[in-house]
Amino acid sequence: MFNMLRMDLQRLFKSRSFYIILSVTAVLLVMVTVMAYAVADPEMMDAMEAQGAEITESDRIMSEYIQNMSQLDLMHETLGSGFLLVMTGIGMTLFVNGDFSSGFVKNICCVQPRRVDYVLAKALTAGVYSGIITVLGAALILSSPYFYGLRPQPCAVPDILGYVVLLWLPHWAFALMALALVLLTRSTTLGIILSLVAGSGLTAVLLGTALCSLPYAPITGPGWSAVATDYAGLLGEAALKSVTTLLPKNLYQQMGPGAAVAGSFLLLFLCLLLMGAVLLAASLLRVKPLGIAADTALLLVGAGFVILDSPWMWGFPCAHALTWLHYHPYFRALVCPLWVSWLYFLLGAALMTVLACVSAKRRSFDSMLEFD
Repeated sequence: MFNMLRMDLQRLFKSRSFYIILSVTAVLLVMVTVMAYAVADPEMMDAMEAQGAEITESDRIMSEYIQNMSQLDLMHETLGSGFLLVMTGIGMTLFVNGDFSSGFVKNICCVQPRRVDYVLAKALTAGVYSGIITVLGAALILSSPYFYGLRPQPCAVPDILGYVVLLWLPHWAFALMALALVLLTRSTTLGIILSLVAGSGLTAVLLGTALCSLPYAPITGPGWSAVATDYAGLLGEAALKSVTTLLPKNLYQQMGPGAAVAGSFLLLFLCLLLMGAVLLAASLLRVKPLGIAADTALLLVGAGFVILDSPWMWGFPCAHALTWLHYHPYFRALVCPLWVSWLYFLLGAALMTVLACVSAKRRSFDSMLEFD
């Protein structure tokens, strides 16, 4: 088993996809710190407001909160969001699937026929893979803010190391999930999709929405409950700020629960359809890592523009996938019509599908040399 582990580690450090995943992770984490700096800088907020961006009191509170963050708070807010889970799951999926797509697993099984040794070696490799990504993320989040003027309050080194270890364990478990999916399906499709959906929190959102639509839930009523619309007013100081943002005024003051659930499900489905079409086209063009990086960048950069409330957010799928962003809190006039978002996703998916079909016609499915 240890010989197989050593072989896997040598192959890992020579793998192109490994360094692509690390590069994408590093670039996106640096972009996160830049966005945090933009939100935390009062002068930047004033400049954005002068240019027409809508800056609310909650944005001012968030700016002050970022300025007063400790190093552990900053790590938790950035690394604990699920971004590293997505990168770990995708990276492990690509690495393990390489054994099956290249046929190398046949050579391994001839030399080491015991499947248990193969799985254990891959499981330990998953721990190393997730550990490298976790350490890289922690190092960048702790160091990069100082280049942009952010000065998070320092924390004790043992506390930081303990948090990194606790952060690494769920990432290792997520990598093991990706490993299991590849071993069961011999494909990257399910592993990549589940990494994007589960790691980004879409699974919890979809499950929670589905549970709310059960017959005994208030969603079957004509309107929203008082707990949903006046949570902060009912609980006062006991209200959690994170909960108050789950159901914005843009949503519950503009449509009923049924329309919100149906519209959200449709937009999320179209968003995932577009992401899948990008992966399909990239795979047939033999630039699969580029397709994964494109999907990840579209989601994370778009989420950053949504947080900043920038008009540029409508160029990315995130804004179009969120129903409430299409509405004003009080006015009936739409910020962006829903049919524009539907057209955005359908045209994007159609374009990627045409590109995939053109690429597929140029490949010979009778020759194994045509496939990686």
